[in-house]
Amino acid sequence: MRKQALTLAAITLFSTTLWAQQVIQGKVKSNSNAPLPKAIITALPSKTKTITNADGSFTVNTKAGDMAIVVNHIGFGSRTIALNNGSELNNIVLTASVSQIDEVVVIGNRRAQRSVYNSTTPVDVVRISDYKTQVPQAGVNELLQQFVPSFNALKQSASDGTEHIDPISLRGLGPDQVLVLINGKRRHTTSLINYQNTVGNGAVGTDMNSIPTSAIEKIEVLRDGASAQYGSDAIAGVVNIILKKNEGFTAGLTAGVTGRGDGQSINFNANYGFGFAKDKGFVNITFESNNRGATNRTQNHDLIIFDQSAQGNFFAYAFANNPAASRAFDDAQLAARGLTRDDFNFRVGDAQSLNQQLFVNAGYQVNATTELYVTAGASYRNGKGFGFRRLPSETSNVITALHPNGFQPSLNSVVGDYSLIAGIRKSIGDWKLDFSNTTGTNNFEYEVKNSNNSSLGNNSPINFNAGSHAFTQNTTNFDVSRTFTQVNNILNLAFGAEYRWEQYQIKAGDEASWRLYNNNPNGVAGVQSFPGFSPANAVKADRSNVAVYADADWSFNNKFIVALAGRFENYTDFGNTLNGKLALRYNFTNSFALRGAVSTGFRAPSLHQQYFSNFYSDIAQNGGGIVNKGIFNG
Repeated sequence: MRKQALTLAAITLFSTTLWAQQVIQGKVKSNSNAPLPKAIITALPSKTKTITNADGSFTVNTKAGDMAIVVNHIGFGSRTIALNNGSELNNIVLTASVSQIDEVVVIGNRRAQRSVYNSTTPVDVVRISDYKTQVPQAGVNELLQQFVPSFNALKQSASDGTEHIDPISLRGLGPDQVLVLINGKRRHTTSLINYQNTVGNGAVGTDMNSIPTSAIEKIEVLRDGASAQYGSDAIAGVVNIILKKNEGFTAGLTAGVTGRGDGQSINFNANYGFGFAKDKGFVNITFESNNRGATNRTQNHDLIIFDQSAQGNFFAYAFANNPAASRAFDDAQLAARGLTRDDFNFRVGDAQSLNQQLFVNAGYQVNATTELYVTAGASYRNGKGFGFRRLPSETSNVITALHPNGFQPSLNSVVGDYSLIAGIRKSIGDWKLDFSNTTGTNNFEYEVKNSNNSSLGNNSPINFNAGSHAFTQNTTNFDVSRTFTQVNNILNLAFGAEYRWEQYQIKAGDEASWRLYNNNPNGVAGVQSFPGFSPANAVKADRSNVAVYADADWSFNNKFIVALAGRFENYTDFGNTLNGKLALRYNFTNSFALRGAVSTGFRAPSLHQQYFSNFYSDIAQNGGGIVNKGIFNG
């Protein structure tokens, strides 16, 4: 009898476990019957999470002991639903809630008085803790692309330096028209100018993936022109990254691979925060490492592989005198060398990269009216991308003695990114003062491997230092603000000044990476895939910028809001620009309002755009002398 009871208990326990570990499916929609994508589904008490798809559907693998799920979405209330309520799981309705979007935001005004709900311009807030473990993305760019409308960041292939720093776009505008802030302070751009007909061609952006995701508390995205408030490069909008201040220790390890078995990724992150001086101060430290393998989406091609110039065949089978005979010639060569057509495929896909970051965010409350703050960051990235394969048939590009079967060149990069923010905030009566200095630098070094300089003939090396470029920016800023209140009318007033100094530099690479030699009369100048920077390309230029600005917004009876802003800037190399902005909002009810904004913006060309060049000398196609080829500055 006891044995039967134990057996029955075991069967009951096993059945309960199977029920508890079931796969739950459902659908979430709003009270207006529209599907709600990216709603957060949390199983309780295990806290297993997932997010809804574009049509509002979801699948969550519950764990033993889970009894319910909680459904949340920004701008809507939350719902708790028992797992045994199957009918309600398939039709979860969330009601719009003003309280869910009433979070105060810093961006868009210089006094933290506005929320997402009552702002005069569109602002999105992404709290990293809500989403980081729910999407298979490790970088800031990828997370924002998932959750912020009109924000895009695309990886590029076979595009030189742009393979290693992803260009971003907001509202369809270029990377150099999006301003990035860290804790409200201007972030420097990269030293890379995108020039390989990629996204953001001809523009210079900010490397947001140099900032560790695990160091971030939340990200505010202003999707509106803000040149009058933040500077002439904020035409598309502003991204403000707020770093963590919390105490305690967290760590995470994630791994993934594509469906084709490549692009392996491993992310390790650790964050530690602590207080000191009886909690008057805090220090928050983050280390993060992302190791991403390369991907390859290639296939066999119809290009002529081996030299058939004696037969009058060049480039591709379709242009050969006898396409079938041309293909048969290559097949015979492949068989003789023990190779296949797969050995001559091009590399097409994401670059390989190792990205490591260390960030420190700290502050100290000296007294009731004075606060010191500092933020420091360092990022190291080692990338490996691939240029177009050089086939043995390209006799002017390939030194046969070095590469009898042609070669697949690789472009290796070492990118260093360093920043430091230090400042003091002080209150004098009702006035708030903020003085800070921000400095940042980005250095990008190039190395080409498994290639050759065909003009050197058999004396050519196969690995080359192709040079580097660097950009440094230092910004000193002073802000003053105050709020005036009279009954139900509120005036927020702010003004300030900014001084910014910038320097751009290109350093030449090895002589063999750019020079035209006469060892091989049929050879081409410079290293194949990425001709190095020559002394003629080398430059070191700087400029400064002075700006004064003011903005104010009035709130009348919590109904009508008027916001005005103006900014004057003077560039030592480009002259003056004056920008203004007017934004209006009228609240008809607690749930209905109209808002609109008009602004002007002018973006001065960056130092990169003025001074970047990458050209080399080569023999003219008509054989009539030496000509320069490449990219030239004005």
